[in-house]
Amino acid sequence: MASLHVTTLAATPTPPSSPPPRPRVGVGALLVVDDDGSDGGGGEGGGGGEGGGALRVLIGERAGSHGAGRLALPGGHLDFGEASFAACAAREAAEETGLELGAARFLLVHATNDVMASERLHYVTLFCAALVSPAEAAAARNLEPDKCLGWRLERLGALAADAALAPRLFSPLARFLGEGGEARVRALWPQLQAARAAAAAAAEAAAARGGSEAKAAGPEEARSKGDA
Repeated sequence: MASLHVTTLAATPTPPSSPPPRPRVGVGALLVVDDDGSDGGGGEGGGGGEGGGALRVLIGERAGSHGAGRLALPGGHLDFGEASFAACAAREAAEETGLELGAARFLLVHATNDVMASERLHYVTLFCAALVSPAEAAAARNLEPDKCLGWRLERLGALAADAALAPRLFSPLARFLGEGGEARVRALWPQLQAARAAAAAAAEAAAARGGSEAKAAGPEEARSKGDA
């Protein structure tokens, strides 16, 4: 009887799959201008309305990162130890547009859960809004041209409805709008106006204190120079 030889093939080891990346925290800065005139320019002359006009926001085309070519708000990652979401929004707005608004003008509006499966990315995106005057919006500069192709104002309510713009929206912004983003901004309108007015009053008080201190120090400085 012929012997039977059995050859055992070694199993090819399955490479360990890399664990999925942990979700990261992003913050979007909604810099909102109200076209009905109640933007008020720092709290004075504001109509006290509820954002009844066509709200416009500052957006730009992303470059050099995931979502390149998509339209997005100023924003970025929450830094380690950052004091608040509002502080992150204010920092990102300043770094990307040059607008030094301060954290006190920003309010948290909404958070979205953004899974970008094709890019193996998962973000929790926090949207913070601040009211800006038309003059402030016009002063925005593109300080990071490697990350953005330029800033412009677009109507917030038209972004998702415009057939040309909607397909180009960065996914977190599209989800924010789909989850009632514009209505959420309008619901916070009185608080946004109050935050801007309070920030303006604080800035005026600080400037007044600085002027008083400089005036008080004037004679002493003059005597010091005379002695020299």
